[in-house]
Amino acid sequence: MWRLTIALIAIALPLGAQQPMDLVSELIDNNGLLINPHWRAQEANRQTLPDPAVLCNGFHNEDDARLFNNCSSQSPTVDEPSALQPVMYATCQAEHPTGTVHGHINWFPVTYYGHLYFLDWQTPISVNDNGVGLGDDDYDLVLVRSDRSGVTIGNHNRSTSGDIGIDVEFNAAETVDTFTAPWWTGLRARVEAHPGSWESARQIVDGKLAIITALYGIDNQHQAHAELHPVYLLAILDRDDAREQVWEFFARNWGNEGGCSQDDHHLLLPDNVVSVFFQNPSEDEKLVGIDETTTELHSRPAGATAWRAITTPHGVVVSFKLLRPQDHSIIHGELHLQKTGRSRRPSMMTARIPAPAGRPRLAREPETTKEWDVLISRLDSSQRQLFARAMTDELQGSRMQTAADREQKLHAALLATLGSEQGVQQFLKVLATLHH
Repeated sequence: MWRLTIALIAIALPLGAQQPMDLVSELIDNNGLLINPHWRAQEANRQTLPDPAVLCNGFHNEDDARLFNNCSSQSPTVDEPSALQPVMYATCQAEHPTGTVHGHINWFPVTYYGHLYFLDWQTPISVNDNGVGLGDDDYDLVLVRSDRSGVTIGNHNRSTSGDIGIDVEFNAAETVDTFTAPWWTGLRARVEAHPGSWESARQIVDGKLAIITALYGIDNQHQAHAELHPVYLLAILDRDDAREQVWEFFARNWGNEGGCSQDDHHLLLPDNVVSVFFQNPSEDEKLVGIDETTTELHSRPAGATAWRAITTPHGVVVSFKLLRPQDHSIIHGELHLQKTGRSRRPSMMTARIPAPAGRPRLAREPETTKEWDVLISRLDSSQRQLFARAMTDELQGSRMQTAADREQKLHAALLATLGSEQGVQQFLKVLATLHH
């Protein structure tokens, strides 16, 4: 038996946060997480974009001392490859400032409401006339809010209206690759049909209202930008008419941070229940519950999750009871929320996130895979061909889903390419010295 508590609390959180890189908000959600947090440095003007690299001393981390210049009082943690992952350790340090975090600096899970745009898929491996490409299998998106809450100067993706967004990432092998609901299989088909050209995927994602619960952090590997990674809960408003809202969603309580990381990040909530709040579209148009005849839910492992919906005067709270984070359960599908009344005046939540006029496009700057490019650039043309074949073989039937799996596959491919363990170690030793 599990209980659901309804809460939308207006208070300033976290109390006592005074440093420029402290995340603060006036609202918390039903999970007890900050809603749409901004940096303390944005308190006077949300359009101000702090530079975490400057404020936090470049995120220097000699001997794990975390010499971050006291830029935050919230004790952010570090996720980066360790020496126990020699391939990723050397790769992520290459062409990176000595002594700085060559990975991610994480604050805590948060929830954001905004408009979503599809950026790209970091293809696990591609071989073309330009050589070998190697990605971390992440779907990259951008969440845009007009108030720029939580955005940093390192974030560059913006809508044509000029609003800069926060990067959003989740691993395909952990999520979409396992999904069976039609909208999600359709998204995957669009993404994989034309790698490198994402217009088809953008047609069904761009500009739509989304709700995201994710780990908030700074990716120090790519220009110290803010990101929501991994995503624990994603809900996308696919259709909104007079009768209902249709949301495509997934929910889980675990996930990794891609290439330059090593940890499985767990969302620790009471009873392993994760909730999402769907606010009424307006003061006159209400959400009155879920249509169970058209709502479609799928879980992995099968039958491992339960769900519940509670209607409140302000909207509908949907909660999912998952297994323990280490059990890697996930639920996905399509929620049909019934409506009543007529839309006249925007509600508080939607007023803060105005619908984009004419579906503005995103001026995209895809995240580079610099660390992989550096590794591959150190191989000659014949070695690149060998490496491409070896990685293709290693990825047959299995993506690089965990840090250990990624390390094993990369090491095996390098061994097949270079011919000996001694050759691999010498290659990594040279790679690790390529600092700025």
